[in-house]
Amino acid sequence: MVNNLLTNTFTDPSGVLSYLKYNYFSAPKYQQKYMIQRIQTLFLSIAFAIGVILLFVPFSLKSDLSTGTNAVHTLYIDKTTTQIGSDILVNGNYTLLVINLLILSAVLYTILLFKNRRAQIRICIITLLIECIYLVMVFFLTNKIGDTGVGVKEKYLLGTYLIAAQAFLVLLAHRKIRKDELLIQSANRIR
Repeated sequence: MVNNLLTNTFTDPSGVLSYLKYNYFSAPKYQQKYMIQRIQTLFLSIAFAIGVILLFVPFSLKSDLSTGTNAVHTLYIDKTTTQIGSDILVNGNYTLLVINLLILSAVLYTILLFKNRRAQIRICIITLLIECIYLVMVFFLTNKIGDTGVGVKEKYLLGTYLIAAQAFLVLLAHRKIRKDELLIQSANRIR
């Protein structure tokens, strides 16, 4: 009797362990329907982080060695810099910034819509289309800056590859959300 009392006192003083066990390790049914920890949420979170990183990295570099000026043009998300010798010229361009902010808001909204899978699927498709426009705009703006000719070298930097990775992650999230939706529809048919 005394031994049982001592073990209960040391193992579960004032029912803290039973409270933790009930609330955190075996959640009731009303808590289990809010699944923000699904794998597609991880994919979308990484895509959001990539979108934030894109605010700080350059997309492309174009060097013009044919003329005697040796101009180097660099495309960023909000500007284009041209370095001629020691002079740096900056031209503002907010097209890529607006597209990136649109993608960031769509990805965040998709994460927060974890209860509505059909809306998540639609927003993922729209986000993929915007990602394609984003990538085409990077190629277009890279081609547009500077001269085009024989001695011009274009080099795509980390930002361009991150856009492709972000689009791939949104595609993976779309596939997982669609798979969950099909699984739930088939379970509803069985009932």
